[in-house]
Amino acid sequence: MIEVISDKVVTARKEYYCELCISKINKGQKYRTQFNKYFGDVGTFRAHTECCELAKIIVDADEDGIDEDNFKEAMTDYVRKYHYDEAIDDIEVEWQRKSDYDLAKKILSELKANDTTHISLE
Repeated sequence: MIEVISDKVVTARKEYYCELCISKINKGQKYRTQFNKYFGDVGTFRAHTECCELAKIIVDADEDGIDEDNFKEAMTDYVRKYHYDEAIDDIEVEWQRKSDYDLAKKILSELKANDTTHISLE
């Protein structure tokens, strides 16, 4: 079980990598940082603010939290479910060839535009 000791949004003073989408957090970019205790071990979790916000909407996290595999799988499932084009038998063109971070931002933007606060991809 994860115990969150601290959780805040900060500005990156150097480059990091998002622990959800595994894309770069650039110097000067806002990101979420948490200091967590997990079964007696402590560590820092860093992620884009958008990735954290999206994770709360599309990932059903258990008490152990989420990791990059669950996050990426949820994004892939979302795109397949809502943006598969039968005519071309593939994902809609505008949803293809996106970095994981860009895909997360695109999905989040779409969900916010539709006032969606939670979806189940099952």
